[in-house]
Amino acid sequence: MERIAQVQGRQINDILVPTLNAFLPILEAKRASIQKTTRESHQYGPTVRHTLDVYYPPTTRPDIPILVFSYGGGFYMGGRTLPAPADIIYHNLGSFFATRGFVAIVPDYRLVDSLVQLRTFSMRCSGS
Repeated sequence: MERIAQVQGRQINDILVPTLNAFLPILEAKRASIQKTTRESHQYGPTVRHTLDVYYPPTTRPDIPILVFSYGGGFYMGGRTLPAPADIIYHNLGSFFATRGFVAIVPDYRLVDSLVQLRTFSMRCSGS
């Protein structure tokens, strides 16, 4: 955590890259354990952006809590999967909550483009 405390800057990239550099070695060391969590991908709409990953706890019950995580990106960038070695980040998030009894869902959604008005964007996300 000392490395995180030393991060300087006010812009996202000033903070994001050093933070990733601090946490990725820790996640990489635990990759095998993280990937033991059951994950299934499901398409819920007509495009590849209409896909979500569901992380399941070891046991289920009728009243199981569900956590839906929407990644950042200002609705114009981002995705539920990242290129290696950062590909473990959302899997870690899903695994963390699944091992604590939650069903964790990380959906992709259509991103804002020049044809989308922001007021209709919430309807795009609601389908997930």
